Amino acid sequence: MKKTVLLIDDNKYLLDIFVIRLTMHQKNCRILTARNAKEGIEILRSTAVEFALIDLDKPEMDGFWFIEYAKRQFPAVPVFAMTNSCSAEIGERLRAHGITDCIEKPFLVEEVAYRIASRMKAGLAALGTERELAAGRL
Repeated sequence: MKKTVLLIDDNKYLLDIFVIRLTMHQKNCRILTARNAKEGIEILRSTAVEFALIDLDKPEMDGFWFIEYAKRQFPAVPVFAMTNSCSAEIGERLRAHGITDCIEKPFLVEEVAYRIASRMKAGLAALGTERELAAGRL
């Protein structure tokens, strides 16, 4: 089963690099990209997504708007945030929405791709455990 990752950033070059790096770490992965939060929400509504990464610094509507929507409507989808400054205030706002990962720019795409792949593997392992618990196998 292919896992679907949603990447949201207005920088097309960065999105292209993420697609390349993530497919190196996640062989069985489908990567969807959006250039803004509104497009990201349209994708969430129409496609099952296992993970989302959003740039908080968006021109139309900031990434917090997307995070609030995603956490309210799709609480099981893990979200990482990236921004130019992971200040204490931004960290506090993210934690209030259950987001524990804030990636500060500039960063190495390879490292972030690895973190995403690790989080997805851990999430799928936890999902498998939940299913086994529900089935009475554990």
